[in-house]
Amino acid sequence: MQAAPLYETLASSIRHLIDSGTIKPGERMVSLREVSQRRSVSLSTAVQAYRMLEAQGLIEARPQSGYFVRRELWAMRKSATGAKSLRPNLKPSKPVSVDVNSLVMELLTAPSSPDVFALGSASPGPELFPGAAINRILGQIIRRRPHDFERYRSGPGSDDLRRELGRRSLDWGLSLGYEEFVITNGSMEALNLAVRAVAKAGDVVAVETPTYFGFLQILESLGLKALHIPCDPQTGLDVGALEAVLERKQGAPRVAALLCCPNISNPTGATMPDEAKARLARLAAKHQLPVIEDDIYGDLYFGARRPKALRAWDTEGWVMLCGSFTKILSPGLRVGWIAGGRFHERIRLLKYTSSISTTVLPQLALAEYLQRGPFDKHLRTLRRTLATNAAQARAIIIRNFPEGTQISQPQGGFVLWLELPKPCDALELYKVARAENISIAPGTLFSAAGECRRNLRVAYGIRLTPAYEKALARVGELARQQMPRVAPPTRGLAVGR
Repeated sequence: MQAAPLYETLASSIRHLIDSGTIKPGERMVSLREVSQRRSVSLSTAVQAYRMLEAQGLIEARPQSGYFVRRELWAMRKSATGAKSLRPNLKPSKPVSVDVNSLVMELLTAPSSPDVFALGSASPGPELFPGAAINRILGQIIRRRPHDFERYRSGPGSDDLRRELGRRSLDWGLSLGYEEFVITNGSMEALNLAVRAVAKAGDVVAVETPTYFGFLQILESLGLKALHIPCDPQTGLDVGALEAVLERKQGAPRVAALLCCPNISNPTGATMPDEAKARLARLAAKHQLPVIEDDIYGDLYFGARRPKALRAWDTEGWVMLCGSFTKILSPGLRVGWIAGGRFHERIRLLKYTSSISTTVLPQLALAEYLQRGPFDKHLRTLRRTLATNAAQARAIIIRNFPEGTQISQPQGGFVLWLELPKPCDALELYKVARAENISIAPGTLFSAAGECRRNLRVAYGIRLTPAYEKALARVGELARQQMPRVAPPTRGLAVGR
């Protein structure tokens, strides 16, 4: 894995001082020249580090005064003081049947309607992607290789694209050969293939709670039951809770697989620490538990460097690693992939029987973009934009939602996870907001165990226009109307008041 640029390392160390409260909201930052001298770095490196912190919404420049820690961070920290309450009050118990598809399909129709402002859809805005560059490559390939599309193509996918994935795997803490990958129609096909490779109707699959509703849709469609494992809003899956289930001698269901998102989970934005990933990999090997790892958001981290995939600690092939380009390059091309470990051959067979192969043109275009396009520069720009959006969206929520609303602190990605104070009901909030052509994602979508009634997911992966702020503020106003006493919103943020 390549070392992080010096300015990112410097920014990360300064961010730690801000996150820990060593440098408090409203305080003046050390001057750029002094940072340069103290850390023995160039003035240019110090400027880049401060700009990165500014893009992440942590500091702000004031004319003729220097840089200051943003005052809004005081209110943000106050809103997250009880972040542990975002963790579901849930212990692993009996497996439950899944029934989320009808509400999910209603939610997914919102982005396609021009009349609906979709705040709940985790679909990045097209302005965030290098669409023009990829379109040029598509056109060039069609002109250069017209006969490539006149015949069936079976097999695991384009060798060119799979070789690029093998090279990129070094960034994930791995060294995967190109032959270990199968190209799929987006990440959902990859996840479906992985589940089908190890489970059959009636089996039990462990999932995080809250979890991505797409996981639950897969289980519902295949007739599988969900066993919910609680998660921490910052550190992800509770490995101890999973271990207790697996090692229970009597009355415990046989768990056919674990379906999880260790890096930047959807909807909380949590990332498992390396120690927890290593423990989970050991647990999977001990119990011969197939683990399906969704790493679709791994490249959208806000820290100094990319978190390693869980697969990096897997020495026996029990972890099936799934990913996609839909969240980082082009949703419309629908290209994903899976490295199936010991289940590779089974997955290749299932891929053939389900769709024969993945359309070759998008694969060739993505391979060429990875080879000669500014992919790493694009990712850096995308991460800076999303980090800034996250800070701005949190600030809008703090100003407009009921007092006591808890907000996640995502470590990447483009969604926030909220918990409203009692007696708010997110499903009812979804209904009244939908009547005003605003769509949010109620928490009940993210659990099959009847949890998350006061939670909702809010996306910030689009340009945060005044219309976005108005729509999100209106959702906050509707939430306040659910409270017994409606107090006027706080219009300003102050320190120590």
